Amino acid sequence: MPQSEGKFFQEATVYDLLAKYYKYSRPDLHVHYYHNHLISLQNAIFHSKAGFMQPQKRFSKVRVLQGSPDSTAIDICFNHNPVYKNVPYQTNSKYIFLPEGSLLLDILQSNEKGPSAFSSRVQLMAGNHYTLVVAGPPENLLLEAIHDEPFVPFGETKIRFAHFSPDAPDLDIAVKNGDIVFKGLTYRNATDYLGLTPMAVDLEVRAAGTREVILPLEGIRFEKDAAYTIYLLGRTEKAPVLTAHMLSP
Repeated sequence: MPQSEGKFFQEATVYDLLAKYYKYSRPDLHVHYYHNHLISLQNAIFHSKAGFMQPQKRFSKVRVLQGSPDSTAIDICFNHNPVYKNVPYQTNSKYIFLPEGSLLLDILQSNEKGPSAFSSRVQLMAGNHYTLVVAGPPENLLLEAIHDEPFVPFGETKIRFAHFSPDAPDLDIAVKNGDIVFKGLTYRNATDYLGLTPMAVDLEVRAAGTREVILPLEGIRFEKDAAYTIYLLGRTEKAPVLTAHMLSP
């Protein structure tokens, strides 16, 4: 085992022990040490040279997007372990490595004790990237696992849209005053990727089948060697207003 890999695994073990020690007496330290445990484990996996430990063979990469427009800040637990605290609306985490298999995700309203506001299981496949989108109103939260595809041919770019506005109709994505690029996007779904030459472009979000512009998207720049997902979050009838949250990849 390479020295750097062994160092990170050792750190991960120590942080895990500290997290368990403080789990009930000091929840703040429990979260701190468990988060460090995940980071050290991620570093160990990244630096591993042994074939059976390569991340693409046994691990997936996961991030979370808080897209519930009416929720206060939330806490997020993976397999009963707190990972993120006080996550506000329209905020996303960075990717972290997680082992393949079944992942239990619990969501709690921050600073509230008691049972989880929402729980869901997600099946993670090794070598894949996922964005876990928390959506819906606080009394009826839901989770969608969006499969990300970061690979882009050299010098190109690709884009797609995802619809997570609970009161918006089906949507068309079009060039400003022009042709439709993505047609009939429904709630809680994402389009396929569209490969493009890197560019800056004016787009608009329309009510499907009409010329009614719900959200103008002017001057969006798509850089080379990058994949983009534009998440449509918020509401059309009340605050928080409909907005585009762009993630790459």
